[in-house]
Amino acid sequence: MKIGSWVAYKDCNVDDLIESGSVVSKSALIHPSLMLCHPIHLSPRCQIKNDVRIDKFSFINWDTVLYPNVNMGAYCSIGRGVQIGLAKHPVNWLSTHTFQYNAGWFPNLEGYPDIERKTPHRHHMRTVIGSDVWIGNNALIVSGIKIGNGAIIGAGAVVSKDIPDYAIAVGVPAKVIRYRFDEQTIARLLQSKWWLKNPKELDGINFSDIEAALLELERRSPNLKSDRND
Repeated sequence: MKIGSWVAYKDCNVDDLIESGSVVSKSALIHPSLMLCHPIHLSPRCQIKNDVRIDKFSFINWDTVLYPNVNMGAYCSIGRGVQIGLAKHPVNWLSTHTFQYNAGWFPNLEGYPDIERKTPHRHHMRTVIGSDVWIGNNALIVSGIKIGNGAIIGAGAVVSKDIPDYAIAVGVPAKVIRYRFDEQTIARLLQSKWWLKNPKELDGINFSDIEAALLELERRSPNLKSDRND
């Protein structure tokens, strides 16, 4: 399988996927509907629910859960025990309980599946995780939000609102404490879209020097317009 190839988990041979460079633990619980871009890394005991998309080179650490309708970009680093796309229960209905819209929790209880449920409730809204996002251990991400490219979420944070590109957010509830770079550098990073490339295409770049890295990316892609004042 080629780097950057998209495939449905149900349609791929897992042994071939692993042999060609992805890492998929035998104890990972993966819904067949997962759409993945090779390669990805799925660690032991992680859970990937239905209608999830994971882009290339992202890794999901031990015991992390991606709930339904999560879209994850490339080169993401997800820590242990993270939960992404947590369900939202209705807060202005008669109850917050799922009996009002979901018959699945007590399927064998007489009469329970058959009660009239007038209004549907989508409890896992689409959750978007950009590329190059780092989420620390045990962070909780509520469904229906967007975390921008290059953002960092601190360990144990509870994220219930959108987080901008390259922001660092910590705490309960999570708040932005600063940005990784200045506005001009962030604009150049977003314009570069370096995460579309494969590691071999980034070979020779000084990763630890952001200015040198951007200059080299811009040199290799003349179509990139830098806003620098030379």
